Amino acid sequence: LLLFYISVAFFVSQFVRVATDYWLVLWRLDSFDQSVGFYVSLYLALGLTTGVLVLGRNLWLALSLLAFSRTIHDKVMAGIPTAPLHWFHETPVGRIQNRVSKDVATLDEDLPANFIDCAQCVAVVIGTCILSTLSLPWFGIVLIPVFFVFFRVRAFYNMSSRELKRLDSLSRSPLLSHYGSTLQGLVTIRAFYKQGEYAR
Repeated sequence: LLLFYISVAFFVSQFVRVATDYWLVLWRLDSFDQSVGFYVSLYLALGLTTGVLVLGRNLWLALSLLAFSRTIHDKVMAGIPTAPLHWFHETPVGRIQNRVSKDVATLDEDLPANFIDCAQCVAVVIGTCILSTLSLPWFGIVLIPVFFVFFRVRAFYNMSSRELKRLDSLSRSPLLSHYGSTLQGLVTIRAFYKQGEYAR
């Protein structure tokens, strides 16, 4: 439901932005046969409305994702201490640290920026396609093969990106596990003068 409202907010703000661009076309053609002040005042009103909508939607999205991230973090921190003992034997310490640190950091830092960029790009592309189709009706025919190619490339990218993320997570977990084990056995390592082996 939240995603629906955010999508509506993005498309409304993009619609107003496209209306601002279209108003320039009407101004150039002097479609309403009015003075320059009429066109300037309405253009200024559309520009301010776009700014307020963009600011409001980004602020709303950032606060929503922050609350979502806090909920996930609280669930993780509440679930780890109450997990059964065999789970700690089966799950490496590095994997647990990776989930608590890197994954939560991704939710806090990367997800909001990437979601805003993605939604903005989708809204811009749809708005541009609609405006171009209204100006040149035959442009809509060209869009069909373009969208077909785009969705094929997107499917390939999603598979590759998902696998790269999985490999990144798998390669990070042993490193964190090794780091945690080294800190726990620091006294023993120093006692046997093995610092050089762990410094590599």
